Amino acid sequence: MTSLKEIWANKNYRTSGVIALALVIWLASGLLDESEEEAAQMGETVAQADENAGALTTVRGRYIYAQPYPLTVAVTAQTEANRLVDLRAELAGQVESLPVKEGARVETGDVICRLAVEDREQRLVEAEAAVEQAQIDYDGAQRLETGGFQSKTAIANAKARLEAAKANLLRRKIDLEKTQIRAPFAGIVEQRPVEIGDLMRPGDTCATIIDLDPLVVSAEASEAEVVRISEGEPARMRFATGEQAKGEVTYISRRANENTRTFRVEVAVNNPDMRLLSGITADMNIEVGVVPAHLVPSSLLILDERGELGLRVLNDEKRVEMYNVELVGDAGDGVWVTGLPESTLLITVGHQYVGVGEQVAVSLEDKSRSTHGIGENAAAMRATK
Repeated sequence: MTSLKEIWANKNYRTSGVIALALVIWLASGLLDESEEEAAQMGETVAQADENAGALTTVRGRYIYAQPYPLTVAVTAQTEANRLVDLRAELAGQVESLPVKEGARVETGDVICRLAVEDREQRLVEAEAAVEQAQIDYDGAQRLETGGFQSKTAIANAKARLEAAKANLLRRKIDLEKTQIRAPFAGIVEQRPVEIGDLMRPGDTCATIIDLDPLVVSAEASEAEVVRISEGEPARMRFATGEQAKGEVTYISRRANENTRTFRVEVAVNNPDMRLLSGITADMNIEVGVVPAHLVPSSLLILDERGELGLRVLNDEKRVEMYNVELVGDAGDGVWVTGLPESTLLITVGHQYVGVGEQVAVSLEDKSRSTHGIGENAAAMRATK
């Protein structure tokens, strides 16, 4: 068996061994350098991750404040006359004169149609004479009773004739008065279907009088709407003619319409000059209360996992919170919502990139936009309601 000494003494073996040792040392050196390089790269990656973990997402925000917002019930309405009556003849007669024309304003007691008196004045004179005669007979009967020459029966008959004569006189006076058909209240002569010379019978219409002050604006409210309305609440109307008016609720029906299942609501509007006419369509807004609300851009509204509307806001620690809100009104530059704290830091830009509970960096918008702007919008909303 060849010993190590003999192998080492052999020049060829010695040379091969030196070469093998050099190869091992070279390979070991390469692996070490690669491990150090990978370690350095891993350290840089960890450092970068730590740096990224420390950076906060930046969003833009604005402080918004609650404003008194009037809640309203909006319904479609129509104007109506406060009162409307057909003036009808109560006795037969020929139309003698028509003191007023269609469209004229009249006061209580003004004569609208005058019928021919005919013989009614003579009948009145006759009735007055009959009363005078009956009174004399009755007085004479009483004097005879005092002397014992008249019975109680005769006295009773005389008194009955006197009362009948008085009743007939009153009837003749009423007949004569009824030849003049008068306005029962102040208003406007809407129609006058008769002319001078027409023969009227009892029940025939002489004219139609309407009262437009106050003007009645009526609407049909649904079951859900009527429970929010109370008598005396203020209302605003915008008419199809472009005119606007204010009034208050004067009547709410206690029974639903059998066909529509709606309830009649009436609002009285002062109309002293009678510019507002009957039969005009109107948009009515009845104020049913005031709530604190915020005006926000509609683009910021989102839906939560339950499908409810919400807004992302920031708390004092600049962490994202989600508040569910309810729409209560619309405006030209946003929507009015309830459900937010009185003073709220609203995320206006970047709300879609952050989650609830996440801490963020916030860049506040111009303070004037967060205070004065909302107040101006609220004032404008109240002015147009």
